[in-house]
Amino acid sequence: MRSDANVPGSYQGKAKAMDLILGEGDANPVANPNCMKVRPSEDPGDGVHEKLEKYLTRGAMPPGDGRVLWTPNTPPAAAAVLLNTGNLVIRSTNGTTVWQSFDHPTDTFLPGMKIRVRYKTHTGERTVSWKGHDDPSPGSFSFGIDPTAFLQTFIWNGTLPMARTPPWTGYLVNGGQLQVNSSIILYMAIVSNEEEFYVTYSLSDGSSRTRYVLTFSGEHRLETWRSSAWAVDGKWPANICSRYGYCGPYGFCDNTEAIPTCKCLDGFEPTSFEDWKNGKFSQGCRRKRALRCDDGFLALPLMKSPDKFVLLENRTYEECEAECTRNCSCVAYAYSNVTASRSARDTTRCLVWSGELIDTEKIGNTAGGDKLYLRIAGLAAAGTGRKTNALAIVLSIVLTSCTAIVAVMFLACFKDNSRKTLLDWPTRYNIIKGISRGLLYLHQDSRLTIIHRDLKAANVLLDAEMRPKIADFGMARIFSDSENNANTERVVGT
Repeated sequence: MRSDANVPGSYQGKAKAMDLILGEGDANPVANPNCMKVRPSEDPGDGVHEKLEKYLTRGAMPPGDGRVLWTPNTPPAAAAVLLNTGNLVIRSTNGTTVWQSFDHPTDTFLPGMKIRVRYKTHTGERTVSWKGHDDPSPGSFSFGIDPTAFLQTFIWNGTLPMARTPPWTGYLVNGGQLQVNSSIILYMAIVSNEEEFYVTYSLSDGSSRTRYVLTFSGEHRLETWRSSAWAVDGKWPANICSRYGYCGPYGFCDNTEAIPTCKCLDGFEPTSFEDWKNGKFSQGCRRKRALRCDDGFLALPLMKSPDKFVLLENRTYEECEAECTRNCSCVAYAYSNVTASRSARDTTRCLVWSGELIDTEKIGNTAGGDKLYLRIAGLAAAGTGRKTNALAIVLSIVLTSCTAIVAVMFLACFKDNSRKTLLDWPTRYNIIKGISRGLLYLHQDSRLTIIHRDLKAANVLLDAEMRPKIADFGMARIFSDSENNANTERVVGT
């Protein structure tokens, strides 16, 4: 509940209009607005057979210095202690904690609290918004960890997702720093152990009172107390483009632009160009061409991976890639090694998608950025070999962008009279793009950097749909990650 009265206690201080953060968000408000009701949701146990129900009058509450606020007269079965962290703890006579408010959050996420989900039961804590500005009964919005895959956090409106963080890639496992302002550093941690996956945070020494709060309008805000009011230092979602699924299926929000905007993934175009032009993106994008099973994958770096993935455990990168490549319905995959995790559980993270790609973003070089491998219609994986040994190395050749010089040469040398009539300018342009994008993939986006060294018209093949494929890698050279130049001992190429 809210009150204009002074609120005692070490965490809250003596300031007006500060929010009550204790309790369970009971839908039945306490009748006396000057009192706080402490009522555990379950029998505390340890010899206490009746529920503790006591009204603690605000005016009579001592400072929150860890002293006992109230104990029953006889028998002394339990004691309620308000800690400096803002956590109200109920302890049995032997000192065991039988209930604490941090395990029953309302709309506020304080330093030291855990927002978690348990692996065995798929249950955990969520913060729940108020129903209105002055109505502390539970609202429709909640914030918590995805109970299915354990890898991402959501804001929900009822059961509908409203915003989503990127799937966890191992970031912040030991704590990440956020400079809130000149005097406050926030240390955020995402932790996975044998029993649970949770998010928690702490503050630098001497920091002002700081909290995350889920508002009744569905915003997750980072706020600090300044003199007489809460000041907003950050909020999520940060813009409308970052709201869940705003750019529709196969669309993505480009947050690296000065003004975040919706775009279509490579190989897709707006489902409705008219809607797209008018700033309506809900219908998303559609494929320009249908996929075929032998189509290859384009690497899209620094992306927030889409929702609705399938998590495959205990996979190497090669196994993850193979899982998607051999499955004709697989449209994308992403891989991460989370060996920094504080857990003996599986430390690999292979995500695959077989349906619509929804809620994708380009987030740039920030925590949670994934390399998303997207299956692109029109360019297929090609085989390559080295003449120096008999081992065939299978490489992926897919769509990106690069110079079109070789493509122009190819078109100039095109001799198949029976197919010349097919070479209208749109087709020629697509061939140019296909060749040049394949080159850039080999040089930049492939896991193995490959220099073809014999690229000519005869080594570019067209399929029945006039889609180009770079062929004949007999003279190709592979560079390791640490190499940026090399000298050849003989002239190669024809």
